[in-house]
Amino acid sequence: MLNKILSFVTTLFLLLLCVAAIHSCANMASPTGGPYDVDPPKVKRATPDFNSLNMTPSRIEIEFDENIKIEKPTEKVIITPPQKNMPVIRSVGKKAVVELKDTLLLNTTYTIDFTDAIVDNNEGNPLENFVYSFSTGDQLDTLAISGRVLNAEDLEPVTGIYVGIHSNLDDTAFTKVTFERISRTDSRGNFIVRGMAPGRYRVFALDDQNRDYRYDNPMEKVAFLDSVVVPSTMPAVRQDTVFVDSITVDTILTVPYTRFLPDDLLLRTFLSGFQRRYLQKHERPEERKLEIFFAAPTDMPTFVLTNPKMERDDWYVMERTKGNDTITLWITDSLIYKQDSLQMAVNYLRTDSLNLDYISTDTLNFIMRRSRQEQRQAEQARKEAEEAAREEKAKETEETEETEETEETEETEETEETEETE
Repeated sequence: MLNKILSFVTTLFLLLLCVAAIHSCANMASPTGGPYDVDPPKVKRATPDFNSLNMTPSRIEIEFDENIKIEKPTEKVIITPPQKNMPVIRSVGKKAVVELKDTLLLNTTYTIDFTDAIVDNNEGNPLENFVYSFSTGDQLDTLAISGRVLNAEDLEPVTGIYVGIHSNLDDTAFTKVTFERISRTDSRGNFIVRGMAPGRYRVFALDDQNRDYRYDNPMEKVAFLDSVVVPSTMPAVRQDTVFVDSITVDTILTVPYTRFLPDDLLLRTFLSGFQRRYLQKHERPEERKLEIFFAAPTDMPTFVLTNPKMERDDWYVMERTKGNDTITLWITDSLIYKQDSLQMAVNYLRTDSLNLDYISTDTLNFIMRRSRQEQRQAEQARKEAEEAAREEKAKETEETEETEETEETEETEETEETEETE
């Protein structure tokens, strides 16, 4: 009996061991071991091919040797000339796909600067300074300029600001025409404008809040060079180090390359200080007090009381700030401040959509909110004031009539005396 029990237990143990072994073999897990991946994705092919001529593609595909991701494409990927309609930029497996929504310009070099947006899917190793270009004409423009953008107030690098160029050297082109080619600064304020044709250019930096690639909002930070830039190239060499491992140096190579000039441009951003002028608000906080507020310092406005109609201007005492952006009128005439509703026509400077000032005329209503008791008291005071005014006027009329009668009597007496004398 004991032998049967031991045999049964042994058989059960072996069965459980087999089941556990089979289950562990069926488990899927990432293989362990092997070197850590530190290499960025490598380009295999592109459609259309790199630096193609006479091409007008609406879709561009770039294939890599491993699965990729595109990080923050709307911020990091720069397409120049600038696009009015936002392109679709996405990753599909091993491909980076760019779908252009704008009609392409003729005889123009298009550049897609991915900066460090493309990373591998597993470790996130970035492919830095990756650029794709093609031309809609029979020539590919390859000149470039570079530099740095700083804040004029504290000389700190400005991140994410657009840098653009104009071959139109007119001073007003910056405000009327979109940039011909653009770049965007990195975290250190550095920029590179690529794909430029030979010529003379003006360079600007713009914190373009509405993405129209021109300076049309005074609240946008701006920077510009006061000199004209002429892009050029020159041969140069640089040192490149080959390592055996992360510490040991194998070889130091001297590598020739083409240097694009100028590469040391410095732009300092600032705000123009422009403020839009408009009437902000008006109120009557007290019976005798009217206040008018403007959004920015302005020229002295003019105003006329239209209800009750008042031709003279001795019914108030004015207080105003240095820039005339706040005006307070203290009403001295009781016939005016006793009224609950006053109406005034105001002429003042207002800024239009083109940032030009013009004279605007508004009708302002000043309402005094009172309690019922205050309304009754004000009505009683108004009636008393009107009654006093009528009595004063009647008294003046009576005095005038008495004076006229006295003068007539005196004239009559003088006439009678003259006749008696004759």
